[in-house]
Amino acid sequence: MVATALESLARAFDVLGRLVDALRLKQWTLPTRCDAWDVQQLARHVVSGQWLFARVLRGEPLARVGD
Repeated sequence: MVATALESLARAFDVLGRLVDALRLKQWTLPTRCDAWDVQQLARHVVSGQWLFARVLRGEPLARVGD
C-alpha cells in the first residue's frame, strides 16, 4: 500500500510541478475560488500539504502547531 501511495504522491508532485511551471508571473496574484487566497497562496498551501503527506508516509512525526 505504501508503494502505491508513494507512486500516487510522485504523480501528484509531477502534475503540480507542471501546473506551477506553466504559470506566468502575472498569474500568481490572480484570485482563486478560495476567496481569501490568490494563486500563489493556494500553490503554497498545496505544496505544504504534499510535503506533510510525504512525512506521514515516511513515518516521520508532524510538528505541532506552534513548534
